[in-house]
Amino acid sequence: MGSSPIIVGSCPPPDDTLWNKIKGLGYEVTMYDWNNKNKEKRVDMKLGISMVVETLFKAKDPGILVLVAGDGDYEPALEEILKAGWKVEIRFWASGTSCHLKTPDIAHKNKELKIVYKPLDHEYQNFTYCIGPDLTKKKSIFQIEHDMNHTWRNEEIMKCYTELQLFCWWYKKEDGTLELYFNSKAQLERASRWMKKNFPDVNTR
Repeated sequence: MGSSPIIVGSCPPPDDTLWNKIKGLGYEVTMYDWNNKNKEKRVDMKLGISMVVETLFKAKDPGILVLVAGDGDYEPALEEILKAGWKVEIRFWASGTSCHLKTPDIAHKNKELKIVYKPLDHEYQNFTYCIGPDLTKKKSIFQIEHDMNHTWRNEEIMKCYTELQLFCWWYKKEDGTLELYFNSKAQLERASRWMKKNFPDVNTR
């Protein structure tokens, strides 16, 4: 979104580390408290203004703007961005995306101006994960024994799930045993083969 990327969102919980990591990547981060109605309207409006400023006045050449939101209030800002020659991608949940974002009025009048809409519903496993025990007792479990010579990093565990295109869910027990959860025995078998290929020395149960 231009030479000075900006991310706007609500204030996270005190123990959250996401925004600090994003700042470390060079992004300008602006945060607001939730309003009295427990909504983030100020965030929406700030982001709409920021998009126009960043793309139209600071960027040298039009590129691709990716909006991770579904509020129809962004339509006026997107119209200005499209007219300036930018390509726009909308990434949000299907049930929460306004039709005004998918096909704004300007796109109806100018067929060459198009918005690419990609719902997150088909990609959630690529950026979300769960850590904690399976209280339902319904998951297929792949257990990895505690190894003094190898400390498992989150990235290593997540790589297994992402390469298999599965939702990532695991739990580290008090004795150091790792439990990786899967929806079926077929998924469990795929994970077992992946582990044996990538970590042949791993001790499993």
